[in-house]
Amino acid sequence: MSGKIFASGRFVMRFCPAREEVESLAVAHGWAKSSTVQKQPPFSGTEITWSSSGGGSLRYTEDEMTGNCYVVVEATTRGEVQRLGELVLEELLPWEMPELVFAVDNAADEIEFGLSVIRLGIAAPPHRDDQIFRRVRSALTHDDVRVRDMAIVATTYSPWPEYVPILRDIAQSDPEPKLRQRSRLVLESYTDAGIGENE
Repeated sequence: MSGKIFASGRFVMRFCPAREEVESLAVAHGWAKSSTVQKQPPFSGTEITWSSSGGGSLRYTEDEMTGNCYVVVEATTRGEVQRLGELVLEELLPWEMPELVFAVDNAADEIEFGLSVIRLGIAAPPHRDDQIFRRVRSALTHDDVRVRDMAIVATTYSPWPEYVPILRDIAQSDPEPKLRQRSRLVLESYTDAGIGENE
């Protein structure tokens, strides 16, 4: 593909791995596998891309860090991204945003809450969405260290400037050393990407 490329958000699959299902969709629509990449730590996993003759692509990721799988579609026009996104929704049946929000709000325990927040973070758009931000913020300040830990991971997928002061507080004053260190690393990645709280 050349020129300007538009991309969808991340479609989080209901189960992982989902490689066979995604490949079946690609093959059914005549898309050829164009690359397979083994991603390195800290974002270990496998990324497979199928490309269409029309310039679109379907990128599937198996995320080893969180045990989730997700799909992103790319194309040279927004209209084509929308069309391909609708195809993914219809044929792969990933989690939709209202379901992800519901899962966070109705989690049975702290572990389920944290895992649901991670899925919500993966599906988050590039720019702040209030309903997502409120829930991730709640997890970042949760009493349970396991929830805070998972929430820190959730902030790495769509690094919003609004997370910076919360992550800084964790890095400076969380009682758990591991979380202080993890927050520092995430903040470093934000800085490397040019993201600050006043963005």
